[in-house]
Amino acid sequence: IGIAAVNTGNNILYILLSFLLSLMGISSFVALYNLRGLKFRFIPSSEVWCCKENPFRVVIFNKKKLPSFLLKFIFPSKEELFSPFITRITQGKVFIKPNKRGIYKIDEVIVESDFPFGFFTRRKILRPNIEILVFPQPKEIKMPHSLKDSQIFREEKEITKGNNFLKKSLIG
Repeated sequence: IGIAAVNTGNNILYILLSFLLSLMGISSFVALYNLRGLKFRFIPSSEVWCCKENPFRVVIFNKKKLPSFLLKFIFPSKEELFSPFITRITQGKVFIKPNKRGIYKIDEVIVESDFPFGFFTRRKILRPNIEILVFPQPKEIKMPHSLKDSQIFREEKEITKGNNFLKKSLIG
């Protein structure tokens, strides 16, 4: 557009080019301001289990006078929390599935915003330094539904019947 404006001497093209460039500059500065002044707390559930999705509450604090828009929080395990509008305090929930037991560390959370026009995606890295104890993966134990189904009860029943037990042992 700029080359065409120079070649033709058309002032409308100069105005259009300068408008587009200023729009890109404004978009960049507004996106940077959108990420400024954000803090967050990460609140895990009382028990966190390995290989299961565990709910975590995320509380986002905005310390600016103006709200923040269209923010995406990306956690180390690639879970994402999208928040379209953040005033002073906003809460959200993210499900995290640790793949091993022990201490689970969240060293950094990436906050992205492409507000206002989507020309640029700005990122900010928050470092919460959170450590969470992850319990081992729960295993399912199959228990008999009633005492009658248990192996011990069936053996005792056959021994006490006497006649039936002798018949079964003589025939079988």
